[in-house]
Amino acid sequence: MNIFYFSGTKLPSQNAQSIHSMKMAQAFSRAGHDITLFAKGMNNAASDDIFSIYNTEKIFKLYLSSHLNMPFISDAKRLLTFAGKIARLGKPDLVYGHDPLELALLATRNTPIVFEAHNIPSLSSHCWAFSKLLKQGNLRAIVVVSDILKQEFLKKYSEIEPEDIFVAHDGADLIRHIVSGDNDTNILKGRRDALNIGYTGSLAPGKGIALITRIASIRPEYDFHIIGGKQKQVQRLETANTLKNLYFYGYRDHAEMPSYLDAFDITVAPYQHRALIKTGHNMSRWISPMKIFEYMAAQKPIICSDLPTIHEILEHEHNALLLPASSEHKWGEAIDMIKENPDEGARLARNAYNNLKEKYTWDKRAQAITELCFYKQQAPRFSKAS
Repeated sequence: MNIFYFSGTKLPSQNAQSIHSMKMAQAFSRAGHDITLFAKGMNNAASDDIFSIYNTEKIFKLYLSSHLNMPFISDAKRLLTFAGKIARLGKPDLVYGHDPLELALLATRNTPIVFEAHNIPSLSSHCWAFSKLLKQGNLRAIVVVSDILKQEFLKKYSEIEPEDIFVAHDGADLIRHIVSGDNDTNILKGRRDALNIGYTGSLAPGKGIALITRIASIRPEYDFHIIGGKQKQVQRLETANTLKNLYFYGYRDHAEMPSYLDAFDITVAPYQHRALIKTGHNMSRWISPMKIFEYMAAQKPIICSDLPTIHEILEHEHNALLLPASSEHKWGEAIDMIKENPDEGARLARNAYNNLKEKYTWDKRAQAITELCFYKQQAPRFSKAS
């Protein structure tokens, strides 16, 4: 299929959706499809650099539109730019994407559309665009990243039927795709002989950085490493940090992450019950965290907060340890247990990797969505909305 894929994000950026879009474009291409990925960015950005940053093969076309920091002007300019480009490229077999505004632009072109959602539309412009998509005859399916998010859509939109929504959790590349070198703990700050506990990802509220700090304070014999975050966030945390076993690294390109993951002994995902997105909405109810799958790929023991949506991916004492999101003492005890029982840690890591390999690679995700798209291309649209 010739697929136009609208990412709805800026490239390059620190946004997890930018990783998701690049990896899915690669996976769709590996499955034999002709992919054009549309994203925000500067037209003069070197595409080779972008492919390198995300450690992806240059096997799909990438088109960037100028990105401004003025939302309404930026959106209008981007949509007009994309409209001109689309007119020159011709009609695709399928339009796939994350941004309802971009998809609504194509809703009248008689091309099948599949919308992938990582949250419920909340911005007024996105709500308008999604409503337009529901009313048009081209929307074939909605892809969501968790079953809990699917239930939220069904609850809010009566015109959507359960069979209209397909659950596809996030994913990761297998180790053979991402490992860039041998295990090298020299990449980490701190003591050479300490157990290394690692976190990668955002430093936003709800991600559990305060919990990591509390764990580090009661386990001074271990070193804790936090990879990610914006410069001002990192500076603020470093200024406030009084612990000698807690280290901040700031943002690293996605292609660098395997080296850090490889150097960790244990990985942690201390999500809190409230994780706010820019609109102020709590997304912890329906997240499908990409870092979990990257931890699974790294074959390191995972300790994660016990949230309902996490149960769709991880099982306590099978492929991870799931703990209360606020108890630093239980987290400290779990780290002790893995250190004292390395075979148990290895078993958890091995099971997690096998689960990833069986169900959660980007390639398997793309294959499942492609099968859905082939079926939905000719299928009638939402029965309640027609």
